[in-house]
Amino acid sequence: MAPHPPPRRLPILAVIFLAGVLVLELGFIASYVGALHEPTPHGVPVAVVGSASAVARIESELTAAGASQAVRPVAAKDVASARAEIDRGMVYAAIVPGAGSSQLLVANAANPFTAAAITAIFRGVATASSTRLTVRDVAPLPAGDAQGLSPFYLAVGWVVGGYLAATMLGLGSGMAAESRRAASGRVLGLGIFSAVSGLVGAVIVDLWLGALQHHFLELAAVGALLVFGTAIATAALETVLGIVGTAIAIAAFVVVGNPSSGGPFAAPLLPHFFSAVGGYLPPGAGTSLIRSVSYFGGAGIERDIVVLAIYAAAGIVVSIALAGPKRPLFRLLPE
Repeated sequence: MAPHPPPRRLPILAVIFLAGVLVLELGFIASYVGALHEPTPHGVPVAVVGSASAVARIESELTAAGASQAVRPVAAKDVASARAEIDRGMVYAAIVPGAGSSQLLVANAANPFTAAAITAIFRGVATASSTRLTVRDVAPLPAGDAQGLSPFYLAVGWVVGGYLAATMLGLGSGMAAESRRAASGRVLGLGIFSAVSGLVGAVIVDLWLGALQHHFLELAAVGALLVFGTAIATAALETVLGIVGTAIAIAAFVVVGNPSSGGPFAAPLLPHFFSAVGGYLPPGAGTSLIRSVSYFGGAGIERDIVVLAIYAAAGIVVSIALAGPKRPLFRLLPE
């Protein structure tokens, strides 16, 4: 009598994988639509040039115009200080109040939608208070990036390259490296891939398309750091969790990371959860870093570099320390 064939595992695996894909699919829909369907200013920091009485006056005028929740006035001693805060991303605009007229300084390079929203608010304030408002763009966008989205799309491309590189290596040679020496080789390989990605990405957006010009080496360095931080963090998740780690990387870096990045809409226009987490995920840190390098002379880049460096350092430590011929915590693929 012929032995019974072993039970097939593929249907169960198929159900598990399809269920996981469904969760990610629904996550995409909920995250992107939830974050981006109704951008509304809330607590947008705007510098007010002048004394405490000037700040109080602007607060009063915003309240009268029904915009007290939309804008958060921040005192600045002079125009130069306000400009520096705009460049560093501490505020999104500056208002210079005067007798019968005021000047609003905006920065379309920081985010054109936010600049338009702030302008609309202060035009309403000027109308309500019967004063004249002049608007000056202190950081205009170039013709090659008229909508200000090139930093976002570049960051997204680099992030996708990072987690795909780690995933392809994991699928080809095991989610967890077989030894610490193999893990070190994987780290080196991802480092080389990241350097090439940064270089070629900079060639495309600068030398070929002309979207982000005159900062080739800086963009290449940002790209290398962004790709490597994403890739090695993904590799670390896969080392611990197997292919489930890949799903978590996609959920964090793409499903949540992209809409919260401040690319299409700046953080103060997003729902609170997305505005809170965006700067601490690779797409948000990368988008901000590319903008700073391309449009603000590298001002305020320290936090974004630290964020990406933490991903890189933690990923290296986990990938090497937990390498070895052992199962990750979750193993869905058959041996």
